[in-house]
Amino acid sequence: MQSWIIFFLFTLAAVNASEPLPTRPILPLPQNAEAKPANGFPTASQWKAFPADKLRHEMGKGLRPLPRVKFRIAYDAEALYLRYDVTEYAVRAVAKRHGDMVCLDSCVEFFFSPSADLSAGYFNLEMNCGGTALLQYRPAKGRRIHDTTAREFQGAAIRTTLPRIVEPERKGPLHWTLEARIPFTLLQKIHRFPAPEPGTVWRGNFYKCADRTSRPHWLTWAKVHNPTPAFHIPKDFGKLTFE
Repeated sequence: MQSWIIFFLFTLAAVNASEPLPTRPILPLPQNAEAKPANGFPTASQWKAFPADKLRHEMGKGLRPLPRVKFRIAYDAEALYLRYDVTEYAVRAVAKRHGDMVCLDSCVEFFFSPSADLSAGYFNLEMNCGGTALLQYRPAKGRRIHDTTAREFQGAAIRTTLPRIVEPERKGPLHWTLEARIPFTLLQKIHRFPAPEPGTVWRGNFYKCADRTSRPHWLTWAKVHNPTPAFHIPKDFGKLTFE
């Protein structure tokens, strides 16, 4: 009996390992002056030109109905641009300062390696529904994680449709959006990498969580092969291709 269990687990691991990684194109913003992002952000009509993806995979067991989450991503010579559209049923934000544990709140996240080579490490960008963020860089094993200070994060911009603090928790369904502009120069001060150009390939994943709300959940874009909720699994990052 035990040998059959071992065989089953080995086969399951082999199937998971053979699954193709999801691929997400990252399209450039138009370069003409009329299309320049207003106030640092693309307009709603400009965002519609970029295809949306959904967070389709669940980790753990969240209460139904689960949040509905769509994201868009774009870039230009200076920065990455992110937009999340979220509908959820228990919304809370209590983190006050950049660098706080925003994953405990209603939170969206983007983890990415600015290279196709994961051995160099990766960034984890976590943003709650009020616009407070945590940015870390996690290098190769055995090296110290870089926690970005609020001062270092000043060059970035985040805007949301909700106030900075949402407490007490709001019951939904409630729709909110979050947009972020993350300059490459901010990231390059933490870890050196060439700015992306057409043909560049990164690795990454997109997430939604809310650990300390009345409806905790863990949603992902690329499937994470782990028995319990965990986002820091870079081997399961999908491919991000700049066009």
